[in-house]
Amino acid sequence: MDSSKKSSDKRIINVAAEISDAADNVVPRLLLKLKDVLESFAAGSPQLMHAKEVMWQYELPSVISTTLKQDFNKILNGWKSAAGLSDILCQCCVGYDPPDGPKFNEVFLPATTETLLLLAMRIQTKYSKTSKLLDETRAEILSHFRTVLKSISFLFSGHNFLCLQVVKSSCFLQMLMSDEVQISISAMNVLQSSNRLISGLFGTLDEQVIHQILDELIYKLSASSSADLAGASTRSVLSVCDSHSPMLLFICNRYRGLRPLLNKWSDGGFIRDLKRLQYLLEAGSMQKAENLKMSEAASVIQAWWRSLSTRKKIKQADRAISRFQRSFRFRKGLETQKREDSRMQSELEHMLLVQRTQHIRELRSQELKALEILPAGEVSKHFDRQQKTAAVKIQALYRGYRTRRSMASRRDVMQQSKAVVVIQRLVRRWLKRIEEKRKDPPCWQRPPGLTDQRRVELLEEIKERREAHKIQAETAEARSELHNRVQEMLKRNATMCKQTRRRHQYREALLAQIEVDCKLMLDAPKLSDVKEDDLLNYVSHSVPIATKARQDHNREMLLLNQPWWRKLGEEDEDIGEGKMAQDWRVF
Repeated sequence: MDSSKKSSDKRIINVAAEISDAADNVVPRLLLKLKDVLESFAAGSPQLMHAKEVMWQYELPSVISTTLKQDFNKILNGWKSAAGLSDILCQCCVGYDPPDGPKFNEVFLPATTETLLLLAMRIQTKYSKTSKLLDETRAEILSHFRTVLKSISFLFSGHNFLCLQVVKSSCFLQMLMSDEVQISISAMNVLQSSNRLISGLFGTLDEQVIHQILDELIYKLSASSSADLAGASTRSVLSVCDSHSPMLLFICNRYRGLRPLLNKWSDGGFIRDLKRLQYLLEAGSMQKAENLKMSEAASVIQAWWRSLSTRKKIKQADRAISRFQRSFRFRKGLETQKREDSRMQSELEHMLLVQRTQHIRELRSQELKALEILPAGEVSKHFDRQQKTAAVKIQALYRGYRTRRSMASRRDVMQQSKAVVVIQRLVRRWLKRIEEKRKDPPCWQRPPGLTDQRRVELLEEIKERREAHKIQAETAEARSELHNRVQEMLKRNATMCKQTRRRHQYREALLAQIEVDCKLMLDAPKLSDVKEDDLLNYVSHSVPIATKARQDHNREMLLLNQPWWRKLGEEDEDIGEGKMAQDWRVF
């Protein structure tokens, strides 16, 4: 970085040294070397700022501004050099804040701007005097003119207060009023740039300047035959209205016949800007124009929405018609198939009828042949047998028909009978449950087993407990809490009374069963005296108990044939199970 700074400083110092001893016609060529120095650094970089600072130290921008005032017609490629110097000068002035800021802004920049405008004016004059037959020369001069105007735009983009000076300048007005189309278009571009930079620029201008600028713009828009010039004029008028909205009312009042003249540019290639200007002129104010624009936009959106909805409806109708046609063809196919099946069925029935008729005829012919063989006395007997057989068949068919006919009613009667049986069974079960509930003793009845002796013992125990735990003086709140707790315990006891009785009954039944089993085991006869009737007393009707007993019996039978040491583990397991049962037994 330091090496690049030193190199640029050295080049700038060399240029300054060469200029001090050079002739006036050589100075522009020497100053153009500064362009390479500026272009060697990126925009906004510290190196570029340092290079600009060094140039200002050697007053090179002032030298460039002075050089631009000389006549470049006498210098080889003079106007090209002048355009390049204007670019260098504007780059030095933009993005740099010199120590003497007020003098720089109040003196140097306005003078530089005026110098650049004069330079552009001289290039315009050169362009106008050049013959139209020299197209290349005119194109080159026009490019130099555009370069100078571009430099001016770049200059007031960094210093916005210069826009007012540029627009008020007589040189700018002359460029705007030029008969050359490209010159006027370039000047209009500068006007548009200034309006974009400063909002309300035309509000600070003198009325005379405003009239001159607008008169020229409207004149070129209405009287010019160039579409490019008319488009630039339209854009310039729009930029003026956008920058300062009161100018729209001023234009509408001053140029009342402008709107009909705009119709001739309907095919000029700038229809969008032209329509916007027409909207503004028709509305008379920016607010009305904005409302008109919004209403038209709403109309466009509504039109698009209607078209979209219409297309959707058409698509839905197409799909519906396709589905209808498909279903119609399918239905027609079904009807055709049905007719074909009906025809085939009728043909089959007719064919079967014909075959049956032929078969009957064959049987009749065979029967006649058989009757011819029989004697005359056997014919009547044969007819009687046939009549009996036919009567039996007819009776059988009739009974079957009558049975099938009554089958539906029989089926209903059977279903009703089954339903009645089910209902009766459920009702009997319900009545049985109700009867069992009625047999249960009421909640307030004392449980069985409380004898007079046991009642006396309980009363003695209660008396001893009261003497041991005498009630101390308590507050009303404590007594109320105790009363509520006692009532809650009584309610809980009444609620659990039925369960307690069921458990009591279960225990009594279990004890009775155990007692019966013990009596059976104690009164068991010897194996030699056992009979078949005795076996019924020891048979369990419980499937799980019988299964477990069978498994234990099979295991014992296997252990009888095993060595003695096989039983050691079984005995330990039996001891462990017995101890566990003893630990977990319930009293």
